Amino acid sequence: MPLQTTFNPISGQFDLISIVSLAAVGSSPNANAATISAAQVLSLQPFSSSHPGVVPASGGGTSNYLRADGSWQTPPDTGITELTGDVTAGPGNGSQVATIANGAVSNTKMANMANNTIKGNDSGGPAAPQDLSAAEVLAILGLVPVITGTSSAPSAIVAGTGVAFTGSALINTWYIEGSGGNVVVSANPQIAAGAYSGQQLRLIGANNAATVQFSNGTGLMLNGSCTLGQGDVLSLEWNATGSVWVEASRNN
Repeated sequence: MPLQTTFNPISGQFDLISIVSLAAVGSSPNANAATISAAQVLSLQPFSSSHPGVVPASGGGTSNYLRADGSWQTPPDTGITELTGDVTAGPGNGSQVATIANGAVSNTKMANMANNTIKGNDSGGPAAPQDLSAAEVLAILGLVPVITGTSSAPSAIVAGTGVAFTGSALINTWYIEGSGGNVVVSANPQIAAGAYSGQQLRLIGANNAATVQFSNGTGLMLNGSCTLGQGDVLSLEWNATGSVWVEASRNN
């Protein structure tokens, strides 16, 4: 089957002009030989599994392959089709969602922790676990003492409102003085309620010229009245069952 070609100096290749076939296009097998143009060659029927023919157009690309039935196909996914064990995925081709089995991650498979730290989260919102220091853990548990005011800048206590205590820390210290002079607290309760049983409140007087006097009753269980001047201390513990601050000790 002779070919007629011409050299293309631009592409550096031979271009097909015509092909001489032993059988005329479209005629019976006994027909005389005929010349087939390049366009006619391109229009010939592609081969298939049942008859010969030309190779069909590939459509470009470098990954597809030609099947015996005359069609170009994308190679099947031959990667992992299923994961089993502690991590499971599939079965199936392509992207599969992997799942870690409950309880499968041991301590040895976790990231190393800094020494003397505890896993937790003190970010103020949902977040990934952190390695918390002892101080950060104590803060979460409310075990860091909270001090309100100072001896030189105490809270001014008004007779009719009493001590407006707030807070969730276990140990609390308030520096206080009478508002405008000596004050006898008459509010009910004399000190605002604690957050939970066992919470501790230490009241420290800051001014001998502006003392604060508390009495037994109205939210306080004292061993008699107590007047706090400069440096005087009254230690209390909250009893949630009785809704009362109970005297633990005093130094006045």
